[in-house]
Amino acid sequence: MVFLGKHSLVDQYDLSSVRRITCGAAPLSREAQEAVEKRLKVNDIRQGYGMTEVSVLASACFVPGLNKTGSSGQLAPGFKAKVKKRLSHPMKSAP
Repeated sequence: MVFLGKHSLVDQYDLSSVRRITCGAAPLSREAQEAVEKRLKVNDIRQGYGMTEVSVLASACFVPGLNKTGSSGQLAPGFKAKVKKRLSHPMKSAP
């Protein structure tokens, strides 16, 4: 996404047919998303979250128009999540 938003090589291609972009693998920053939206004029950029241990996808923006910039969306059907307090100090490793 950073490449699409900033690299000059992108200007050499006609990407006007792109209507939706789905991003995964790393969190998408608000700045990167807004840069791509502005440059490619794509208003439907979504991101998801997953990992091998959860059978690939844990959350995504499933409903068009309800995706919030910086969010990885709603939990996938059948998933539960628990919000835990963030540690205010680094964990000590075992000896």
